[in-house]
Amino acid sequence: MYLKKSLSLLKFLFLTLIKSVLFTSLISFIVYCLLYICPDSDSFIGGEKLKEYDFSIDFSAHGLSEVNQKNIVTDFPFVAGEYAQWLLNAITLDFGVRNDDQEEISSFIFDDLIVTLKFVGLAIIVALFISILFLFASRFSMLSRCIVQPFLTLSFFHVVLIYMLLEHIGLNMNFIVIFSLAVGSGVLYDYYTLLSDEHHSIIEKDYSSFALNAGYNPYIFASKEMQLQLISITASRIPIVFGGMILVEVFSGGGKYAGIGFRIWESLRGYPDYGVIFSATFVSILLFTTIFLIAERQRINLINLRD
Repeated sequence: MYLKKSLSLLKFLFLTLIKSVLFTSLISFIVYCLLYICPDSDSFIGGEKLKEYDFSIDFSAHGLSEVNQKNIVTDFPFVAGEYAQWLLNAITLDFGVRNDDQEEISSFIFDDLIVTLKFVGLAIIVALFISILFLFASRFSMLSRCIVQPFLTLSFFHVVLIYMLLEHIGLNMNFIVIFSLAVGSGVLYDYYTLLSDEHHSIIEKDYSSFALNAGYNPYIFASKEMQLQLISITASRIPIVFGGMILVEVFSGGGKYAGIGFRIWESLRGYPDYGVIFSATFVSILLFTTIFLIAERQRINLINLRD
């Protein structure tokens, strides 16, 4: 029985990874095509193709530039071939090199991602802890009126604004970043509201009421459904907190909080490094596609459990 469940889990993870790669490849190809026609992108894609064009003509006299000669329709086979080669290399974790110092992109892109995910994960845990605490505190009208509701109002402030306010107080910077992500831009309010609604929905079900009337703990009977719902809600918050972390990275100027968001922002300034930008975007899309598919599977399991 245990072996069967393990094999089923491995099969699910493998199929999820395949679906994530396919979806990410499709979305990334669209981005790749857009990058091809961007100015100064020939260092990343199309450098060889540009050699075929005749630059002896003075295009500037006609208000044109070299990039106007790129045509995504006629050059589509070339672009598709270049992307296929890039994708094959990416599968082996070869994302190319950075323009300025020729450093391998793979040597820092995953470290950047870990920095971002570390703070995102901690913020999710803090938001979950506060939400559960408020869920039980809201049973008491005085606590709900004097503490829970005023604190939830703070969540309507933008994450950057909360970061700025706390920064001027002089608190620990790690605490400021995590707290801002956990509370700001409606994250905590949405998290608490979703948990509260699902909690009341599950507790009011017949089997929970029966357990309570029979003298049993209703949370024991509803534990599986609550766990699945908690996973689904948590997964849905991750992209929002991730977006907030990117804003904090950029606003803080990087430093120890320089994650994948700041890497993209830094690569956009001056002479854009499209190789770094595209690689970071690809990895981010792949990550969140995988998270979405896993959360969707849990949602389906929840529906089947309810039926």
